[in-house]
Amino acid sequence: MTAMRRGLTLLCWVLVIIDRHCINLIGASESRESSFDQISLIDGEGVSSSSSSSSAPDPHQVCKELSSDILILVNPKSGGNKAAKLLTIEQPYHHRGAYGESTIQVVDIFALAAGNGTATEGLEELKRSIDTEEKCERVIIAGGDGTVTWGVDLMTKADINLEKVVIGIIPYGTGNDFSQSLGWGKTISSDLPGKKNKALDKWIDHWMMAALHYFDLWQVTVELHPGGRFTAGRREEVIREGDDPKQNVLSITKPMSNYYSIGLDAAILKEFQKKRTQTRAGNHLMYAYSGMKKMVGSRVGTEKYLEAVKDHGQLLFNVTRREPTNGGREDKTLTKDAATIICLNTYTYAGGRRIWEGSAGKSTAIVGYQDETLKDKKQNFGDHKLEMMMYTDMRSFSLDAGARLKSTGQRLHQTAGPLTFEFKPDLGDRVPVDFQIDGEYTTAYRPKRATISHFKVLKVLINKPRSTGGESEHRIEKQGSIASLFKRSNALRRREASTTSSEDSPACDKKSGKGCLKLKFWKR
Repeated sequence: MTAMRRGLTLLCWVLVIIDRHCINLIGASESRESSFDQISLIDGEGVSSSSSSSSAPDPHQVCKELSSDILILVNPKSGGNKAAKLLTIEQPYHHRGAYGESTIQVVDIFALAAGNGTATEGLEELKRSIDTEEKCERVIIAGGDGTVTWGVDLMTKADINLEKVVIGIIPYGTGNDFSQSLGWGKTISSDLPGKKNKALDKWIDHWMMAALHYFDLWQVTVELHPGGRFTAGRREEVIREGDDPKQNVLSITKPMSNYYSIGLDAAILKEFQKKRTQTRAGNHLMYAYSGMKKMVGSRVGTEKYLEAVKDHGQLLFNVTRREPTNGGREDKTLTKDAATIICLNTYTYAGGRRIWEGSAGKSTAIVGYQDETLKDKKQNFGDHKLEMMMYTDMRSFSLDAGARLKSTGQRLHQTAGPLTFEFKPDLGDRVPVDFQIDGEYTTAYRPKRATISHFKVLKVLINKPRSTGGESEHRIEKQGSIASLFKRSNALRRREASTTSSEDSPACDKKSGKGCLKLKFWKR
């Protein structure tokens, strides 16, 4: 009886600590909803008030003219099929708000990928719209983090000039780290587009006043030794070369917008996927069980299969422990063995965990590391740099699932890359190496190396109002707090709205709050 009680206590402990992380990381179909009131913006230390690098021009100067028209690419399966509601609005949808008139075109991204004629017309119209030197247009992705990179890929294949595209997001996914890092929140209210499209109208008004920022896209390439294989999916199916059932893929390349990790978190994802159920409660229990197995089972850290990590071809650290004669650890090794190593582009990880920010003040976990300023370095998703962290065990990793102020993770490095993970050459065919990109896991057998390199730069909409008037029309405001900025923006909206007729302006019942813009900004 005592043993059973202890077992139940352990199970509950794991459930409470890591369940919040699991539902975000696995991309479960159900998620908590929020409204504009719950959207927070990362300001100051987060979204920079200047351009992403000293050499890059201000994105507002590149896009001196932003079209009032908007293209929305919808993943109808996102949000438990809630995103499909957007496909029911009239086409094209004509919006009349405080910032004038806009024409909204909504396209099913599955139809676009299949080459459907009606869907591809939306991209052709986009191409014509931005066919001037300084004109850009907003493209909104309605879906999760994976839909963002999918949409970018489809636009690239359609020869859309991405330098003329500004990407926004309606967060229909689960983790939504892309959306959270840009300040657009974790999830959206289930009533979108709303009665008479009023909820959608609010989003359109916010997109029209949102500032622009650069956002880095990265590329992950994983190579195998001859005889190796990749597996993915619930059944761990081998990834083949085309239609040849005998030829395994020996190299894969995927875009990365948010993060890459190798080790424990990806292993838990894989274990969970084998036990997924059809209910939220069942998924909670199964993930807790998967996490508990990893916690009480034999430890398999990255030192079992990783040899070293290199930055721009130079050794950053050896993963395998080498004990010098003096009893300490030699330079360019880790202070402790790493259970998981994470490379971050976005501010949040696994559905909102600000692990780099939470580790501020900590020195690097690399012995002999020379950069003493690492503990004070900030993140910026448009600075062409990645942040690297590690967790030493399941317990420290799990505790961060509920931690928001301080992280139990340890900082390793900040770099423009490319980063190369070198694997041990003698790994057998039965040694699985689990990694995940933006929450989607893959297992590699006989891996040779994994390389993360900078891919391209996007322009994105951040939940921060643009300044208006005169020469500052297209520059990000550099003075004053976010609260005061938003107050001035609201005053401007009221002045502009007063010049339109009542039927042209979004209805606003100040007593009930219905129809009023409720977007709030506050610092981290």
